[in-house]
Amino acid sequence: MPHPPRSRSRHPTTPPHRPPPTTHTPRDPPKLTDTHITPADARSGLAHDLIAWIQTLLLTDELARCEPKRLRYRLLHTAARLAISGRTARLRLQATWPWANDLAAAFARLRALPAPG
Repeated sequence: MPHPPRSRSRHPTTPPHRPPPTTHTPRDPPKLTDTHITPADARSGLAHDLIAWIQTLLLTDELARCEPKRLRYRLLHTAARLAISGRTARLRLQATWPWANDLAAAFARLRALPAPG
């Protein structure tokens, strides 16, 4: 006997009280009068902001415009090893990963940014 079709997704991508974002830009901080913000909303908002800032400041071309799911697959799942020697930390990326050069360039742009304050 086949299962009945589901009427909606089991894991919605956005909470029902918030419309989906139209663009990937950092959002304004929540106002103190917003009492409906839960810790899960705050975490998902922080993750969205972090991805948006990474795409804005560090990435170029296709990676700067791709969706968060594709960005996670291409950059955040990269095999690498962090080697620390003295005061120097080196991130050794897997050479055969197709986006290793893009990730290395993003880290170089991150190091080139001026220090805050």
